[in-house]
Amino acid sequence: MDGDMNGDDRRRTVPDRFRRYSKGPFVLGCANLKREALSTHQGSQGHKDAKTYLASQKERNASPASKSLQLLNRAAFEKLNLFKNAHAVAKKCRPISDFVWVNELDISKGVSTSETYRNVHSCKEFMVAICEVERKKIEQKLADAKFCTITSDGSMDVSVIENEIVYCHFAVKGVVYCFFLGLIECESGDAKGVYAAICKAMKFDTLPVEDFTKKLVAFAGDGASVNTGALNGVIALMQQDIGRHMVMIRCMSHRTELSFKEAMKNSTLFTKVNKLLDELFKFYHKSPKQRNGLKQVFEASKMDQLLPTRVGGTRWVSHTQLAVQNMLRSYKALVTHLEQVAITPSASSAQSKAKFLVNQLKDRDNMEYAHFLVDLLAVVCKLSLTLQKRETCVYQVHKEMKTTITNIKKFETRAGSEQRNFKDVNVSTKTLKGMTLVGGSSKPDDQRKSVVPKLVDVIGKRYEELDSGLLSATKIAEFSCWPLTQENETDFGEDHVTLVIDHYRQVLENQGVSISEIEAEWGILKENIYSNHKDVHSLTWKLVNSLYVAKCPNILAVVDLLLSLPAGSSECERGFSVMKNIKTDNRNRLRSTTMTLLMTIQMHSADISSFDPTEAIHHWYENKHRRPYFMNPRVKKSSTTTRSKTVAAAVIEEEANAN
Repeated sequence: MDGDMNGDDRRRTVPDRFRRYSKGPFVLGCANLKREALSTHQGSQGHKDAKTYLASQKERNASPASKSLQLLNRAAFEKLNLFKNAHAVAKKCRPISDFVWVNELDISKGVSTSETYRNVHSCKEFMVAICEVERKKIEQKLADAKFCTITSDGSMDVSVIENEIVYCHFAVKGVVYCFFLGLIECESGDAKGVYAAICKAMKFDTLPVEDFTKKLVAFAGDGASVNTGALNGVIALMQQDIGRHMVMIRCMSHRTELSFKEAMKNSTLFTKVNKLLDELFKFYHKSPKQRNGLKQVFEASKMDQLLPTRVGGTRWVSHTQLAVQNMLRSYKALVTHLEQVAITPSASSAQSKAKFLVNQLKDRDNMEYAHFLVDLLAVVCKLSLTLQKRETCVYQVHKEMKTTITNIKKFETRAGSEQRNFKDVNVSTKTLKGMTLVGGSSKPDDQRKSVVPKLVDVIGKRYEELDSGLLSATKIAEFSCWPLTQENETDFGEDHVTLVIDHYRQVLENQGVSISEIEAEWGILKENIYSNHKDVHSLTWKLVNSLYVAKCPNILAVVDLLLSLPAGSSECERGFSVMKNIKTDNRNRLRSTTMTLLMTIQMHSADISSFDPTEAIHHWYENKHRRPYFMNPRVKKSSTTTRSKTVAAAVIEEEANAN
């Protein structure tokens, strides 16, 4: 009927090739129902062309093999809710056993989940997969870095076990990163035990330890002798094993706390105010009766409830600032309640304690000095909080120190805003927030004038290494320290660059940095920056890398090295807070490996609402030793099977043979 298509017809486009069949019986219809008509059409060229065309348009995933793979992946992704539940359990610091009832709750709500893997053992496997995915991301970032600093600190957990927490701090193309590596149980508290724990945390799956140690340029920790010992400290052991280039960076946030404490130790008024704050906290913290009475006064006076807080703590300066501020803001309510307690007979010591506290609160010298502390602590705490940030590097300390010392020196010649306001109100009324004050002398001003230069001197001594030695070279990484114009200081930073080259020559060569080109590139980089950017102080190293890394790769690698030097070990303190939230009295048997797993998820994985388990599911699915017939009765395998045994099966077999 239609005949075969010749060679020219076959070269036609698809619409042309099928247009000649558009009026055929299988399009318009026919009354011939004989079998021969169907057989003839089946063997025609048109039918063959149609089959070829349909096959080419068929979806790739419609083949039997693809359908089987889709079915297999769908079975794996049915566990998506299970992975989300496991992640939420870890993220919320809940016991792993909560995974079971969370899944039961999903089933009761009609949420589709896998029929298997709803137990605690599977939850641990899911958490391992999530942790390993996050760990892999860290390793990839570390592989891109040329230089790195190890940060660590030690702490005792609830099980009275000494643990060392380890972080890595590094920079890649002007961007600073800080990642948690592990919480390792120390075999001993001496330098060798701490160093062994740090070495254990530096083991990776894809990054060899030898390659990682070649990147190390410094060690950051607190000022304890176990870290800083020149002969047997951790830094001494690192210098012996890794290289003499390793530098010890003592936590600068701790230095701020210690500087303030040292400067204030001879101030009698500070001692009195500090004791007053401590006694107020104990008076209300230990007695629910007194605390409830104070709350009633707050409600009657229509004031915000600001209860006395603890003076000491991990962040001593910040806690002192908060305690002073709360005392002054709730001053009227405190005095009112304490006066009521002081006139109420009591079998306990509350009456006498209240009388003492009222006298101290109504002392004019104490209150004026408390207002001076508010002014002073506002400056010191700003420095302390800046140094506690995760990405803060040594180079940023230069600017913050200069600003802080300048602001502190102002108090030597004039009172701060809070102290001036107190004096203006008190001179005329002799009251503070309606409460009459007694006494008054020149002691607050005299002690202020003696404390301020002492604090400036102590801070200068504790941070003196920033003005000399290797750490002084980090100034070139702080754009605010650069001259505004290049005309007057064309040699800016040349001595600092030379200092870095001389100290880290071997490390730079190991990372493929051309030593001979660094100094020349420093001049080229400065010339480009000053020529193309009007406001040098507003630049960032991320932007500079994106613009000039092709021209100046070697000097920008040196800048990354300087950015890899952290300002301290404050991040370790935050890690210990996470540790205490996870390992509580009810979960005191958690081992360090499990703690590392849970803390990695807690600190580096996405939030519960934005967590995508796809990558973790793939990782688990590829590495899981699955049992396809998990729900069916076990079938005894033949002894001639060649399938390798899992580690768990081997352990079970060994235990059975031993028995």
